[in-house]
Amino acid sequence: MSESKNIEYTTSISNIVLTEFQDSDGPAIVELLGNDTEIHKNVRYLPQPYTLQNALEFIHLYDDLKKKYNRIINFAIKEKSSGKLIGSCGFGGSDLSSTSTEIEIGYWIGQKYWGKGIGTSIIQTLLHIGFDEYKYSKINAIVFEWNIASQKILIKNGFQKEKFLKNYLEKDGKLINAIKFIRTKT
Repeated sequence: MSESKNIEYTTSISNIVLTEFQDSDGPAIVELLGNDTEIHKNVRYLPQPYTLQNALEFIHLYDDLKKKYNRIINFAIKEKSSGKLIGSCGFGGSDLSSTSTEIEIGYWIGQKYWGKGIGTSIIQTLLHIGFDEYKYSKINAIVFEWNIASQKILIKNGFQKEKFLKNYLEKDGKLINAIKFIRTKT
């Protein structure tokens, strides 16, 4: 994988940018996710503990998807001034090249960056990329019922609660309730 990636999206927080992941981000991903039970609790698929091998597989998966769909699917969230990784966000779905299918967004942010408006800002930026650049017509997010902070971030960004999903997701061998939020291009 090349280390010369330079695509960068600015967010409404001047020091926060979305960029492509690089292999060199692997240790920073592990530092943020390694044994963090709070992030693990709120992310659908996340090995615990999270290893460097997991991080590199994650980076390479999304590099392969970029090649398949000719667009960045997952972004590193970084501090612009320091280049420090603080999280990840991106798109998911069965056909990420289609403009008519419903696309899902997801994200995680390191705990020490919670409560600073970063989640709201990155969702705004993902919506811009998804609607204006990738031409998606409908974007959804599915969050665990207990994740009130993410629900608030989505509502701030114009998402509407579409439905309650009882026993919808499996997490750590248990069926978990979730809420589906939806946003269409306006």
